[in-house]
Amino acid sequence: MKEDLETIKGYIEHIIYRNEANGYTVLSLMTDGEEVTCVGMFRGADEGESLEVYGDFTEHALYGRQFKAFRMAQPEDVVSIERYLGSGAIRGVGAALASRIVKKFGADTFRIMEQEPERQQALWDVTNYALEGFRNMGCEIGNTSTPIIPLFIRDNLKTFTITRDLLEEGIFVNPVVSPAVAPQDTLIRFSLMATHTKDQVTTALEKIHKVFKKHGLVD
Repeated sequence: MKEDLETIKGYIEHIIYRNEANGYTVLSLMTDGEEVTCVGMFRGADEGESLEVYGDFTEHALYGRQFKAFRMAQPEDVVSIERYLGSGAIRGVGAALASRIVKKFGADTFRIMEQEPERQQALWDVTNYALEGFRNMGCEIGNTSTPIIPLFIRDNLKTFTITRDLLEEGIFVNPVVSPAVAPQDTLIRFSLMATHTKDQVTTALEKIHKVFKKHGLVD
């Protein structure tokens, strides 16, 4: 419980160590003019940012007094919220999806995530519906399970052409071409939000099938 823990707040002076795989971090936090060594899961936190953490002071046999953080306060400004979400702190949310979420909900993002979980469920419902549709269509989407779905084209020129053809059909997608990826790995990204309906996704799937079939990507 938060009330059972000590709270310290300050700004990150220096990142001493970080395990990029799991987010475990050792950092120096300047708080009330004192530099405190904090250890914990600070995925996405960066030097110069303000930080509020809950935990306990401990005495390390080798490194001395440290603050062991058990949780980090949620950021309040939209830039920090987007960085936090895009850091991988929440499974299935990467940088691109974090940007779309914060663009939609702004500083209200965390309140909506906590108090209106039905919006999250709606997003996963249409995501799973779209994923099933693309797989049944024969599209190459890899092992993705997120609302930003990659559709591999594997040809630079064809990727641009398909993006244009879909736009003419009223479907907006983001092309990813070389040099951002290797020419054989080009793709388009189909992005969903909680406000999309299954009827809208069905229409999009039909139009994508039409364009993909025209270009020989599906039957």
